Amino acid sequence: MAREFDEEFVQEIYKIEPKYFRSPMSRLCIGNGWLPIMWALVIRIKDVLKEEDFMFLQVKEKFGTLNIHEAYDKRTAKKRKLAVWNLCRMAEAMSTKICESCGRAGSMHTLKGWMRTLCEDCKEKRK
Repeated sequence: MAREFDEEFVQEIYKIEPKYFRSPMSRLCIGNGWLPIMWALVIRIKDVLKEEDFMFLQVKEKFGTLNIHEAYDKRTAKKRKLAVWNLCRMAEAMSTKICESCGRAGSMHTLKGWMRTLCEDCKEKRK
């Protein structure tokens, strides 16, 4: 099922810390509704890690929720790795309550065999 992308907003997220998105697979493959989650996540990770190396390996929708795979610098302290890991898991959890299309409050739905997190309006548009 195709997703709408706000490419300008995506580029703004990439600009926060371009090295986080240097993996060919790290392109944001998510709906516009979850872009603010990623924007906030990248800012928080940058604040925690300062100059330490980090990379998103993959950011996508899977089973109706945000799915984030990440890689850390071996020299990053365990405490900071855990903090970033928790931030990523929190972002994934937030996505279960936010419409992936528009960003309003949403819930999990199965439509045409696909699990999606959508608000009622976006759900009705996809029926």
